[in-house]
Amino acid sequence: MRKKIEECVNILTGLISDLSVAVEVIKDYEKQPSFHLESKKEFRQSVYRLCFSLIVINCRKYVEFTAKYGQILNAIIPEHQEQKNKYIALINNNTAIKTLRNDYIAHVQSSSTKKALTELEVQNSIVEMIGGVHNALPFLNSISPDNIESTDLEDSLVGTIQLLRDALLDKL
Repeated sequence: MRKKIEECVNILTGLISDLSVAVEVIKDYEKQPSFHLESKKEFRQSVYRLCFSLIVINCRKYVEFTAKYGQILNAIIPEHQEQKNKYIALINNNTAIKTLRNDYIAHVQSSSTKKALTELEVQNSIVEMIGGVHNALPFLNSISPDNIESTDLEDSLVGTIQLLRDALLDKL
């Protein structure tokens, strides 16, 4: 059982890192006035694609992790089941995350249309994923807020993953 717990801790640590870095990169670039220059448009789009791809993939990895290791988590740290499930539901209910993963990030074509998504379709899916607005900050903060140490960890995905990881570490 110890080996499975260590495996879970390693996966969760990777998720924390991947999600935190993706969010931090976007936030750091957004603060730079030169990032918003018209001459930086292609670079800006590349940064968004890279970071949002990481966010989408790692949100789906969280769901996959909880499916594959759910019995272990429920047996060892049952007190975190409700919090764990909260983010599974939020990710699963965000249909744009699934669309982006299935039709753009993990594949070259949409499985339903058999065509590559246009830049506008990708952008629209990202806007839908972040809540239908053009301000991604609330969505990004729900993934990984600034100064996470001083926030309620249950209010973000990365915080929840930290809670799960730390609870498992306490069982080693």
